[in-house]
Amino acid sequence: MEEAGLHPVIIAAAADFGFVFLHRFILHHALAVGHFTPEGIIFPLSTTILARIRDYDEALEAYSREMALHVEYSLDAQGLMEVRNESLPWYRYPDLTIQA
Repeated sequence: MEEAGLHPVIIAAAADFGFVFLHRFILHHALAVGHFTPEGIIFPLSTTILARIRDYDEALEAYSREMALHVEYSLDAQGLMEVRNESLPWYRYPDLTIQA
């Protein structure tokens, strides 16, 4: 997309929505495999999230706040991030109690 000269906002939106769709697929799959939803039924995840949007935002912010305590980074002139410390364990084994 960069080579095609697309605007960075378009590239970011395309990448983000790809993750959103994958995220929703994983949620639906886990609910179906776990027999949480009746067979053939798609749980209205967006409606549920929107009904509790403050809780959803707080769960995301809680994760970000915790990560900010453990990741040291800088941004260069182009806005590219360089992580200056060993942060892999915090991404590999996150505590997602609040998010669950």
